[in-house]
Amino acid sequence: MTIQEMHDLWDVLRDFYKAPYYEGEEKDFFINSAIHAFVVGTIPSGENRKAKVGGQKKLDQISSLITTSKKLTAALDTTSAVKDVVEIACASFDKPADFWFYSSLTCIIGSTKPEVNIVDFDELSSIPSDSFNGVSDKIVRLCFIENKIYIISTTPPTSLILYYIKHPAKVSLSAPTQCNLPSSTHDRIVHMAVQLSCPGSNLMEMYKAQENEIQKR
Repeated sequence: MTIQEMHDLWDVLRDFYKAPYYEGEEKDFFINSAIHAFVVGTIPSGENRKAKVGGQKKLDQISSLITTSKKLTAALDTTSAVKDVVEIACASFDKPADFWFYSSLTCIIGSTKPEVNIVDFDELSSIPSDSFNGVSDKIVRLCFIENKIYIISTTPPTSLILYYIKHPAKVSLSAPTQCNLPSSTHDRIVHMAVQLSCPGSNLMEMYKAQENEIQKR
């Protein structure tokens, strides 16, 4: 659907959901909120996030947001708070500007591709001595701090390929800016948007809580 068609469908659904009347910019707000909520509700959480993106049918619904970076080069880090905590090799690179959620990382060290596992900042101090959280030629650790991504490894990585979910386009009827999710999702998104606009709806609070849980993981 075009953004105009999404607005037209809103008008058809408004009576069904007993939603209040809204102007164009207000509809855009709720459609963008629904897009946000839809994407958050589609991203697997917990153990399911370890599966490869291509093997998850659910993620086909946001396939246009799944992004593969070009080969990245991580700079050796010698001054950050991470380096102060760990006493082994640490490299870092900037998150892409459109980065929203992490999916996976291919790390290349010489001719090997070690397993990449995420750790929280408060776990870093245990990495050198803890065999479970430690690093080796086959395992490296990944840590997100603000706009940086840190790689903790026995040897600095040669190159990296980041797979992530980018922010969706912010739709606008006046611009116009179209929804960049697959067209098969547009009908559902408009239904969600109209429901979100109804007084007493708690859907946004539910999706916010889910987003916070995903970010923690």
